[in-house]
Amino acid sequence: MVKSFIIVMFRKHAYLAIVVALLAAQLNAASQHSLVKRIDTVLADPDLARGFWGIEVVSLDTGKVLYTQNANKLFTPASNAKLFTTAAALALIGPDYTSRTTVETTGTWC
Repeated sequence: MVKSFIIVMFRKHAYLAIVVALLAAQLNAASQHSLVKRIDTVLADPDLARGFWGIEVVSLDTGKVLYTQNANKLFTPASNAKLFTTAAALALIGPDYTSRTTVETTGTWC
């Protein structure tokens, strides 16, 4: 009788553990879907839509990828492009080159 009671309690706890795990998985999937929707909404902005984005969001707890877009593409960071542009400008016009910039307006000062 005691042994059968322990088996029944074990089964109830096992079922409870399975139900809790399934609920947690659904909540995680819902929050992940919410994250995907939020990122996609931000990137759909017309000012950002012209850009080419590479994004990968990874859970620090599980290591699971939560969001990815062009994560396997190779990008040239803008700072690297600026280094090449600066080097080319220095080689072509030299470090002593100066230019005059004027600011003109038809408005009035406040």
